[in-house]
Amino acid sequence: MGEKKTQKSKWNIVLIVGIVILAIAILLICSGSLRHAILRLFGIEAKDGNTAGNINNLGYAAEDGKYLYYMAPNSNGQYIGINKVKKSDLTGEQIRLVEGTWEIASINSYGDYIYFVTLSQNQVDENDTTADEVDNKIHRVKKNGDQKDEVLNDNEFNNYAYKIAVTGGKIYYIGEDECIWYMDLDGKNKTKMNENATGFELVTNKYIIYNMPKVENGKETSVTYIMDRSGKNAREVNGERLFTPIIYKDYIYYLTEDRYLHRIGLDGKNDEMLSDAKIYNLNVSDNGVYYFNEIKSQTTGATQALALYRMDLDGKNNKKIYTLEESSNSLCLLEDWVFFLDSNDEEGRMEIVSPDGKQKIDLFALYYADYYYLDELIEERKNELEEAEETVTEEGASEETTENVAE
Repeated sequence: MGEKKTQKSKWNIVLIVGIVILAIAILLICSGSLRHAILRLFGIEAKDGNTAGNINNLGYAAEDGKYLYYMAPNSNGQYIGINKVKKSDLTGEQIRLVEGTWEIASINSYGDYIYFVTLSQNQVDENDTTADEVDNKIHRVKKNGDQKDEVLNDNEFNNYAYKIAVTGGKIYYIGEDECIWYMDLDGKNKTKMNENATGFELVTNKYIIYNMPKVENGKETSVTYIMDRSGKNAREVNGERLFTPIIYKDYIYYLTEDRYLHRIGLDGKNDEMLSDAKIYNLNVSDNGVYYFNEIKSQTTGATQALALYRMDLDGKNNKKIYTLEESSNSLCLLEDWVFFLDSNDEEGRMEIVSPDGKQKIDLFALYYADYYYLDELIEERKNELEEAEETVTEEGASEETTENVAE
């Protein structure tokens, strides 16, 4: 009797091992999107398309296990696109996935696709206050580059929104009504999530942070809320406005109105100041808290440039690790690198440095004279068309006058 139970237990173990091996094999064979769907059936969430901290910093870079995907111009700076390069060889072959006459933001890597936002300038009447000045679209393109990019949302969201979050098999974005919306990964089933009309500060795989108006003593202010990604359990964080909030593990890292760095528990308790420096472009990862701070002239007190700083997650060991040439508008954190734009009046260089700042690689340089050349061409073409229309009108008027005289 005991032997039968032992044999049965062995067969059960063999069966379980076999099922696990088969499941792993199926997951490896399946496409990324299908693989994520299967994992979700077992309550396992796929990796987010990008971190909320990176999206807050324009989302110029994203990664998966093997590749880095980042915003880059073409060789003459007239078109902006997305490059793909192996993380093991960042100076190696650069594969171009997509490009166009647009700006790019919110690059997300999810499954077999790269999701991103493009923004172009619309020609509108300057007296029309309701006109949509920005033509923004949500796209996706296959990572292997074997098909043209798809437009999933053609300007059906907030005029100036550049943020999207791809997580849990959905794309979250800010609608035309400024409410929070989401849609399927193929752009279908667009769904309004709430009626707050406030947009969002960030979306993670668990939470959404947003701001709500509040009137105190007759003065209108704004208060930061947090809710589950499902839209439930909405609550104030601490009754104040949190600037540039980033959720990392059990904390919300944020800046005060004076740009001082704090962190607070997700339950709104244990608020603590980590730095009284004036902080710009905050971002957080396992490697610590990264930010830019101003370097001022010792003689005039004028700002000379920004510098990249790093501190531990608890605010300790704060130090400068890299000095920029002048300024930046983006600070993205990758698994092994810090990614940012270093710009002056003439050019912008996309650079990456190691977490300690000791190793640096220039990915590209964008010369503004070349980049804005495209805008000049568009303006010249517009002027040519206007002159041609005026000529046609004048000729038509001349012919009409001649006919009237003849009569």
